[in-house]
Amino acid sequence: MNVLFVIRSTAHFVYHVSVLESLCRRGNRVRILVDEEWSRGKSREALDEFLRKTPSAAWAWSRRRSGPMRRFLFPLREAVTYSRYLGRRGQSGFYCARWERYLNREFRAIARIPFLRRLVFGPLLRSFHKALECVAGADQVIVRAIAADLPDVVVLSPLNMRFSEEIEYLKAAQFLGLPTVGIVLSWDNLTTKGMFHARPDRLLVWNEEHHREAVELHGFTSDQIVVAGAPFFDKWRDPQDSGAAYAKVSQSLTRAPDKPFVLYLGSSPNIAPDEAWVIRRLAALIKSSQHPALSGLDVLVRPHPSQVVKLSVLLTEGFAVWPQKPEDLRDSPPDTPRAIAEFFGVISRCVAAVGLNTSGMLDTLICDRPTVALLLPEFSATQTTALHFKVLAKFEALAMADGFESCVNLLADISGGKDEKRAERKNFIRKFVWPLGPARSAGDIMAEAIEREAQGNTHFPAPLCKGVRTRRSHPRGGGKDASKNNK
Repeated sequence: MNVLFVIRSTAHFVYHVSVLESLCRRGNRVRILVDEEWSRGKSREALDEFLRKTPSAAWAWSRRRSGPMRRFLFPLREAVTYSRYLGRRGQSGFYCARWERYLNREFRAIARIPFLRRLVFGPLLRSFHKALECVAGADQVIVRAIAADLPDVVVLSPLNMRFSEEIEYLKAAQFLGLPTVGIVLSWDNLTTKGMFHARPDRLLVWNEEHHREAVELHGFTSDQIVVAGAPFFDKWRDPQDSGAAYAKVSQSLTRAPDKPFVLYLGSSPNIAPDEAWVIRRLAALIKSSQHPALSGLDVLVRPHPSQVVKLSVLLTEGFAVWPQKPEDLRDSPPDTPRAIAEFFGVISRCVAAVGLNTSGMLDTLICDRPTVALLLPEFSATQTTALHFKVLAKFEALAMADGFESCVNLLADISGGKDEKRAERKNFIRKFVWPLGPARSAGDIMAEAIEREAQGNTHFPAPLCKGVRTRRSHPRGGGKDASKNNK
């Protein structure tokens, strides 16, 4: 079976590696397409390593839509997403304001005038957008590029981030009558990112929370959705506790490997533009605490990949910051066996992890380490009032610290052996990460769903432009006989 796998960036490859490995292991041929512009400056190490050991996989840069329609479609899509944020209940206003910044100059000017905002960003705009998408149709250059290899199924992710180029491949695949599968990229993609301006035949999600969000926020029907688990976290199903990897980290930090420490997990600049003051104050309170369990407790800072340069200033103040060099993160999560082993070595040896709102907190929960959410009023718009954080809080797996003093007290309890959230962590893993059970990886389950979608293809397109094959004439897709069976 031929699978076309379209992703936004090389930095996103790590989110899908479990699915891709399973597809290839099951005997499928996979062609990965990645957008060159969104990959600029991002790591390609994990992708290259995967290709070296997987002869049935190949990759290339994807194409972008060209022509006059592009200048209308892309700004209009972002305006439609903004209109949805305006009417979304329960979401922090931060995300609506953030999407306003993605609008073009004309739409931003309208958004700042209340009367015009209500008038323009409403049902009429959405109806106009739907009509324009139909008029624009599929980009014929992309149609021909897909048709040259005519895959059995087209898989796309994330499809709903700002200026998502994958939408054009989705529309082209649908024009060709090929089955299409979307994969939710991360834990917050359905609540803090954009709308699906074209919908795949099937959407693969992590859990029932994602299922609910896909239906309520994005208009999918339940029969379009498959709950499969979180392939991004399959790396933690059987992690290797590498003492050598941790020793290497400790050596680079010139710290004693057996010295107890709290792992501070940095957030993205969207969540917290400046965390340095948070880290300084937390470290100072731990150091000055009279609680015996906190005596000698260090703070190890792991910046968010996009914040490593900003937080490197802490190195000059004597803080242990890991990784120390920007090139060691390259704006992506741990994506190679070495990086994953080092991260697990750090996680498994910390007393506890502390963070504001970051996916790293999910990593530490899955690795069964006590994790504290430090709640601060300065970050309420991206923390307690954000929909994805509310979902995480609902599982009660995080220890909630209402301010610095509360955080220090919780760390003292945990350092003293008091771990009250272990049962909740297990429940979180069971329901949010691997809802179908840990026996099989989410990647395997998604690969099976992708194969089923390809084998059950009953999609036949409208007449195509001259010279483009359709599923009707494809040797693996049947022909007239298959067409009759689907009448």
